[in-house]
Amino acid sequence: MGDVPNGHLVVRHGDDHVSFNLPDQYSTEIENAFLRTGVLPRQSNDSSVTVYAPPMKRGPIADPYNVPTGFLAGDVDSAWL
Repeated sequence: MGDVPNGHLVVRHGDDHVSFNLPDQYSTEIENAFLRTGVLPRQSNDSSVTVYAPPMKRGPIADPYNVPTGFLAGDVDSAWL
């Protein structure tokens, strides 16, 4: 984020490779609040979104083919398989 010294980055967890905008997600709420007020979000990290603010640096993006998957990794959709 060095090119934009006051830049902020909002990353929805799990969106490092594919992203779909969903109106009921917290990241959409952050985006809409910024558009309404012009106030940048504060730095934060919770279960659904991370907000990077200066001077934070984003770490590397995990390789999607080299991460745990399935029920043991918390994938509830595969619990019945």
